[in-house]
Amino acid sequence: MQSKRGSIISAVLLLILAGGFSIRNHRLLRSHMYIEKGLYSVDVRVQKFLQELELIETALNEKYVGSEFLIHMKKGRKEKVGIYSIYYEEGYNEGTVHVLIVEDTVLRYLRRVELRVQDEEIQLINKGV
Repeated sequence: MQSKRGSIISAVLLLILAGGFSIRNHRLLRSHMYIEKGLYSVDVRVQKFLQELELIETALNEKYVGSEFLIHMKKGRKEKVGIYSIYYEEGYNEGTVHVLIVEDTVLRYLRRVELRVQDEEIQLINKGV
């Protein structure tokens, strides 16, 4: 009688252990899928922002002639282009490097962009995610 009861307990413990491994592996697989979707989502957002950055450049080049925009930004003013607000970042700027903050007013997401003026044309260069 004792050996039958012991084998049932062993079988139940073995099933619990196997179920624990199964749940752990399932969670691990789901977390990898979640991370993969998250990375893809960030990549898509960055690509979309780079496309919109070109449209922002075009709009600014139509409105300002080269260094006029830089002077306007250094005065502490904001520029609104579509859903984006652009303003000058005081802490990062030194000499020839001019960093702007581009804020998505819908998603409330900030991005740092370098401003370069070459041949009276404004260029915005993405500086990170």
